[in-house]
Amino acid sequence: MARTDQHKQLFSWTLLALITLGTRLATRVGYHADPDSLRFLQGLYDFDIVALQPHFPGYPVFIALARLFDLPGWDPSVTFALVGSLATLLTVYGVLRLLDTTLTAADGVLAAYLVLFTPMIWTMGVRHMPDLLGTAVALIGLVLLVRRDYQRESLLLLGIGVTGLLAGVRLSYLPLLAIPLLIGLIRAPRKGHAVAVLILSVAIWLLPMILDTGPGAFIEAAERQSSGHFTDFGGTIGTLPDLDLRRVSLLQGIVADGFGGYWRGRPLITLLMIVGLLGLFARGVWWIFTRDIDGLLTIALSMVVYIAWILLYQNVVYQPRHVLPLLPLLLAPIWAGARVLLSRGWFARLATSLLLALLAVISTTLALQHRGPTAIAQVAEYLRGETGDETTIASTRLITWQLQRAGVEGRYSDVDSVAATEAAIVVGWFLPDSALDRYQRLDFYHNPYVNRIWPEIPLWMRRVDIDRRVSGE
Repeated sequence: MARTDQHKQLFSWTLLALITLGTRLATRVGYHADPDSLRFLQGLYDFDIVALQPHFPGYPVFIALARLFDLPGWDPSVTFALVGSLATLLTVYGVLRLLDTTLTAADGVLAAYLVLFTPMIWTMGVRHMPDLLGTAVALIGLVLLVRRDYQRESLLLLGIGVTGLLAGVRLSYLPLLAIPLLIGLIRAPRKGHAVAVLILSVAIWLLPMILDTGPGAFIEAAERQSSGHFTDFGGTIGTLPDLDLRRVSLLQGIVADGFGGYWRGRPLITLLMIVGLLGLFARGVWWIFTRDIDGLLTIALSMVVYIAWILLYQNVVYQPRHVLPLLPLLLAPIWAGARVLLSRGWFARLATSLLLALLAVISTTLALQHRGPTAIAQVAEYLRGETGDETTIASTRLITWQLQRAGVEGRYSDVDSVAATEAAIVVGWFLPDSALDRYQRLDFYHNPYVNRIWPEIPLWMRRVDIDRRVSGE
């Protein structure tokens, strides 16, 4: 019987792996989605945190894993899709452990389905970024640290070690594990061993990074990026102090970006879907709180701590991906609600099945849209080959940096230091009304619920330069 169960498990995980690989490879991203994605792509081939490849803290565990998948001659989009596929499978594993079920059970298949077809989990699983891998690691660490039935000393130490590794995958997710880590260290029978595991799991990636960068350069990069994040470009409460905007953006990130639900301007079908998911969530919360579930209070408090952290100190207004670690945990009551209703009468089963099918349709649609280039990638594609060394291009530093890296030739000017009206090409919303008639405008778009960074970008080209090009001068 045990051997039969093992064969079923192996078959189930193999099938899930094939489905995950197929869907992620089919929707992989072959363009520079945004500046952060481009930095991670550069870091894959030339790791240098001083040059922001990627930006501090470097994410060395993610980069090292990506390099293992990066075979000679492969398109980098394949490499990141493979890492994302692994991260998706690890997220499924963490959810199954959290719900105390297996992939061979109907409940486990339902949980895996929900993970696979949660829109943000899918899209972040193919983007050139460590967020989904960090989510998987954080989830597994959380489960190992809070579930009493997993708290043999060896598994508790494993959870502590996973927490240390998380800092090298996605440092900003650590607040989610702050309370579980403290509880794990207190509960550990041998405190010295627990502390040693934590130190070792951090040192195993931190020391090589310091040696590669150089201690002085590393400290300088850490101070510069940490200060900049909290006081300049990080989108924290210090630079975007409108708390109402931040709260609404956080909710939008979960509802619309995370689960593909309705927000103003979206199709009404997404309203039907999110209302259904909220119904499952409410029914599932009732089901969960009528049972004695290991670590429930700890998980709830951990979510509160993480929400407070991103609400105040992460860019939730323009970077909804910061909600990603919350999604697998929010799937738990949705799973519980679907589990209950699927065991009821035919109408409840039919309605729940249609809702789950609708989730898959919306998620697949967004994943396919995600394949198309973002607005900034479209701008770069349009300009590439149309400009030369003498073409003056004005925009923000971040936009001009991405255009340069995308191979658009030109003499770049920062709109903060050079008048936009002096440039042949202006990218963005920087031209004064008095100059609009001297430029031709082209607009580039992408779905903001696929990627919130620059979903609409106007490109202004000076008419005299266009006329010269047409006449052959």
